[in-house]
Amino acid sequence: MKITLIQLSEQQSITIPEQCRALLKSGEKLTMEIIEDHLLIRPVEDLYDEYTWLLESMIAKGLSGQDLLETFKEAVGKTGYTLFKKE
Repeated sequence: MKITLIQLSEQQSITIPEQCRALLKSGEKLTMEIIEDHLLIRPVEDLYDEYTWLLESMIAKGLSGQDLLETFKEAVGKTGYTLFKKE
């Protein structure tokens, strides 16, 4: 992993370094998540894939209806989607 130093501007914005932008498509929507003391920036498509996998795994375990909704909210709200590991 390569680490690049960036700075928060006076306008409260950051510039994504060129080597990171090369991994993205022009105009692509991104999500930014705070996990403990880290920022995670990911394409929205990745988020959709992770949530889909999470819901599918909960349904496979027999959750449905209100139980599914509450379990999903709790899982995403407490730990963030990035911490779920596929089995």
